[in-house]
Amino acid sequence: MIDVQNIESLQIEWFGGEPLMYLKQIIKPICEFAQKECEKKGVKYSTTATSNGYFIFPKNIPLIQRLGMTRFHITLDGPKQNHDKVKYQKGCDSAFDHVLNNINQLLSNTKTVNILLRINYTDENLNYEIVDQINHHITMANRGRITITPKKVWQEKVRKDRYKDIGELLNLFEQSGYNTIRLDVITNFVPCYANRKYYNAINFNGDVIKCTACNDLYENKTHGIIQKDGSISWNMDFIRKYEVKSFENRRCLQCKQLPICMGVCPRDNEYVNVCKFDGMDINLEDSIVNYIESIYK
Repeated sequence: MIDVQNIESLQIEWFGGEPLMYLKQIIKPICEFAQKECEKKGVKYSTTATSNGYFIFPKNIPLIQRLGMTRFHITLDGPKQNHDKVKYQKGCDSAFDHVLNNINQLLSNTKTVNILLRINYTDENLNYEIVDQINHHITMANRGRITITPKKVWQEKVRKDRYKDIGELLNLFEQSGYNTIRLDVITNFVPCYANRKYYNAINFNGDVIKCTACNDLYENKTHGIIQKDGSISWNMDFIRKYEVKSFENRRCLQCKQLPICMGVCPRDNEYVNVCKFDGMDINLEDSIVNYIESIYK
């Protein structure tokens, strides 16, 4: 990518499983190699990770800084009592407390790291008490580097009226000093990160796919293979769906929200009359207004 395609920037995103279990064994040597190659060619380098946050131990923070990590995407499965049931960790009284303490330590000891804190919710665990629970661990000075994004658990049925509760939850987080995401607005006319030509997801066994949010990651068949020269040989039937314009259907072309959406997920492009917002607990018009108001506060 650096020598042949002459890219201007390289971002490495670590995804698991739990990638930080192998911080020194895998992440360190790969990132150090990438840093050296990027430095030689004048290519901008960064690395981020999707993590459960458990292994962001204070002793690992200097290495995390040295490797150039700038963002962690960490998920909480609802308030403390719910998260600790889902993410039970042997020998740890509370995974919820442990992860949030790790986040606060990380932010207190770095200047360039930011946190995207995803909160998975259901009807059962959607509770405003999570705001105070998080505030208990995160100092006011660090809250401005955390962005809160609530996401409905995919098995949960859609309830459009629930957006009012989500909106109030985000109001409470904003009042406490956090950033929030009220609507996933497309600002670069790219509908999905997987549509980018040079975005590739490399599995632990070397197989290459485009998206980590679908079953491609776990299938036995190979969609892309890394050749000895570093190029990728793709199954063309597979890669073609990421190259087509996913908004070229009647519903998308007639939708006034198309410029902030740019069409359906590439995985759903074969289906007719599908909209990504159908599966979200939002009133789209109200969410757009809330999004604009949050920008100009």
